[in-house]
Amino acid sequence: MTNVDTTLARHVTCKVRPARLAFLMEKPDHAVLQEILKINTLLWGGALNPIVILDGSACPSEQFPSTSYEEGIVQLLREFDPDVLINYSDTNLPTALSMFRLRTFPRSSLHWNPWGKGEILFFLEVWPFLTQYWRQVHQFLKQPTREFTYLDLEESGDLRTYLCARFGAYPESTDGTRFLSNYLGATPSKYDVNFRKSFDWGQKIFPLGLTSFRLSIPDPGWVHRYNFFLLDPTSVFDIVDYWNLKATGARVFALPVGHYQDFSSSILKFGQEATYSINENVVSHPCIIKAKSLSDETLMEVGRWIAELGVKGVSCQRWVPHFGERGYRIAPELVVRPPIASDISQTIVLTNGFGMMEGPLPDCEFAGSSRSQHWAMELQAFSGGDNDYTWRLPWLHPQCDEYVNHMIGHGHDLTKTRVSKQGIVVIRRGEEETLGIQEPTVKNTLKAFLKNYGFNFLQLSSPGLALERILEQLGGYLAAECFKIRGFER
Repeated sequence: MTNVDTTLARHVTCKVRPARLAFLMEKPDHAVLQEILKINTLLWGGALNPIVILDGSACPSEQFPSTSYEEGIVQLLREFDPDVLINYSDTNLPTALSMFRLRTFPRSSLHWNPWGKGEILFFLEVWPFLTQYWRQVHQFLKQPTREFTYLDLEESGDLRTYLCARFGAYPESTDGTRFLSNYLGATPSKYDVNFRKSFDWGQKIFPLGLTSFRLSIPDPGWVHRYNFFLLDPTSVFDIVDYWNLKATGARVFALPVGHYQDFSSSILKFGQEATYSINENVVSHPCIIKAKSLSDETLMEVGRWIAELGVKGVSCQRWVPHFGERGYRIAPELVVRPPIASDISQTIVLTNGFGMMEGPLPDCEFAGSSRSQHWAMELQAFSGGDNDYTWRLPWLHPQCDEYVNHMIGHGHDLTKTRVSKQGIVVIRRGEEETLGIQEPTVKNTLKAFLKNYGFNFLQLSSPGLALERILEQLGGYLAAECFKIRGFER
């Protein structure tokens, strides 16, 4: 009997983006938070990486709690859907985060030594993008269209952590500020009264803004697209809430208690930009969000002052926006989607379920250490009606992650392929272009799903064989209505 090769075509959408990281802190600690913020200033897409404090015992209580502190952490991480979690804590993950345990690694994993000549960051930095920008655009401009700057943090005192979160700062061991000065003409700024009074929203580019180079950041789908965030700039919890709100892609203007009035001119400009018509009957206005550590009286006082300043229609919100579902048929306050550097569709040919794909690359200049740094590619495939294969695997099930990594990518530790909300995420390295694919089958996906709950497949019983034939008559596993029930999908 002659074996006949089965050839299938798949239409695959490839979305290039930074690897999305989440950072875990054991407790509120300024030194640890500054270290995390400085790492994120170096990383491409770093400003979009959420930060979580595991111990919320010292966190101020929220006025309108919808969940416990631990439940709020789980919902935040589920909403951001990180590819990798970096644990800056010396303790094990809480039980509530067990679904992320195979994606969690110690802080030492951020660095590696691929050539044996010195450590580099594991994930792609901003420098390949800035180098390309300088070579292609900036060096030929007589009058640069963009003005770059960075903060001198020497005299920032107890505001240092807040300033790192708002503007970014590079680790002392790097020469980031020298690159900005020598190649992009950046000049240092001091965070004093003159700086705050002359601050112009959107005029100057700070180091943290450079992490979004070449990225399209989807709107988080919240009713308030422009927000003021009123916070205590010395509170770690307030700073983390501010950071995470910005990381969703929302436009956020920080109002630090004690000197927010110095920003009056830029507050007015931000408020004017935030006021626009959505349709004939609805006008968008800015909202002031109160951090958890502040009182309602402080919020109302700031709200009245901003209204008197000339910002029309400003409203006040007495709670930090919640992540995750809020109940049956109630829209979530925030819907976080991953950033996109490029979105390319291509058709791949699979013979007996095997094939190769020429994946797109980030639009940057790979040279030196960046050749060995990592980024992410999200895959979504649309089949031609073959019910034996699937690209839709259960999300946040470790055994399904293990199975899809065996089929696509064959990564290890931080480079493992994983199931995401949107599809399948492959961690790529440098200028690697080809990706080997063995298409996941519906049957093995079901086995992996059941194994996650302690059921190991041994063999088909007689009733199982009968069920399999019934499913074939119904059009396959995906088409079988008997499996499309809420309990099974979970």
